[in-house]
Amino acid sequence: MPHVCLSSPTSPYEVPSIKRYPAGDPRSRAECTSNRRAHNRAATSKPALIRTLQWKRIPCRVVDISAGGARIEVAAGVTIPERFKLLIPDDLFEAECEVRHADEVSAGLVFTSHQMEALAAYG
Repeated sequence: MPHVCLSSPTSPYEVPSIKRYPAGDPRSRAECTSNRRAHNRAATSKPALIRTLQWKRIPCRVVDISAGGARIEVAAGVTIPERFKLLIPDDLFEAECEVRHADEVSAGLVFTSHQMEALAAYG
């Protein structure tokens, strides 16, 4: 089954466009995901820490970031909690996060606190 992606209009007079991609086409996910984001993400490679609700610290790496969230990578076999605080020491930044999607070694996060600081630092 093909994947359908609806683009977001940039003005009230613009009509959304529909793009169809063959099943499994990697462009479909990238295009649809980028259209849903409220903030542009910047590629990076920063060491960071996941601090769990039990104060356990798990090393990770931020691979892209925006004012609204980030994507992180962890070592294979590490379990990423649903909610945690992300600490980025190089930027003196920390924010509460929720996982929006994840696989074995990475997760897409949304910041649930410190949005103004994230906007100032990464927006």
